[in-house]
Amino acid sequence: MATGQYDKNIREIPYDIDVLITHQPPLGIRDYAENIHCGNLNLLQQVTTIKPRFHIFGHTHRAYGIENIDQTFYINSALIDDSHELTKKPQLLSF
Repeated sequence: MATGQYDKNIREIPYDIDVLITHQPPLGIRDYAENIHCGNLNLLQQVTTIKPRFHIFGHTHRAYGIENIDQTFYINSALIDDSHELTKKPQLLSF
C-alpha cells in the first residue's frame, strides 16, 4: 500500500471506537527496534485524538508488551521474534 493511501486510511478511522487494530504502531509507543522508532506519526496523532480503550498492533517484534497512556491501552501483540519463531504468549484482555 502506498504511503498516501495508508495516511488516508488513518484519517478515516472512526471516532466512536473502543478497539483499534493496526499493523504498525503509533510513533514512540512500543515501536522501538534496531535503535530506531518505526511507528507512524499520523497514526499517533489520530489515536491520541480518538482515544480508543485499546490500540492493538504488531510490526515491531522486540517491543512486545502493554502501556496505558491517557486512558488508552497500547498493546504490541507481536508474538514472534526477528527469526519468526514463536517466543511470546498471547495476552488476555478483559473488559
